[in-house]
Amino acid sequence: MKEVLRKAKKTKNEVHLVRPVSFKEFRAHFSKKKKIHLSKSTLSRMSEKTKLLIRKKKIKIIIEKIRGRPIEADPKMLAKAISLYKSGFSYRQIEKKIGMPKSSVHYIVKKAKRKKIKTKKGHYSIN
Repeated sequence: MKEVLRKAKKTKNEVHLVRPVSFKEFRAHFSKKKKIHLSKSTLSRMSEKTKLLIRKKKIKIIIEKIRGRPIEADPKMLAKAISLYKSGFSYRQIEKKIGMPKSSVHYIVKKAKRKKIKTKKGHYSIN
């Protein structure tokens, strides 16, 4: 249960669940929420009893297609990491310069190479 609560991103009226919760857990921790964000697979693995409670409480279910954990860096940091990489800095040098973990820098650069990091203005890319 602690794992589900730790991974559940909560606001006052909304919660994002990354794993299905039991009826008992849902009733105890999430029944007063107005919206629940979760993936299609999380919803399909949730018990019918829990789904019934969600409908009964008139909680809006929002199915998200986003996979994985979101990157917890602001767009300026992402752009700076990519810019430094383009300038020839190593992952460790970028880590020290901007204070972002080396693994995160590597992940961002990898995604930018594939043009998977999206912004309002388009994509961050290495090319």
